[in-house]
Amino acid sequence: MPIQGQYIYSDRTLDTWDAPAAAAALWERANHLQERVTYWERRARSAEARMLAHNCQEEQ
Repeated sequence: MPIQGQYIYSDRTLDTWDAPAAAAALWERANHLQERVTYWERRARSAEARMLAHNCQEEQ
């Protein structure tokens, strides 16, 4: 049985599930990873904006 909220399953585990269940698990994992990518993209843009704003203030 999968661990709630972890979205990580071995190939051996997925092979024991029927195809729709395995596909659903992989889909959920992909969605979870995409959410993490989006989160870190926003963090990077925010940090870059703060860095640029700080550098602009020093030049004045």
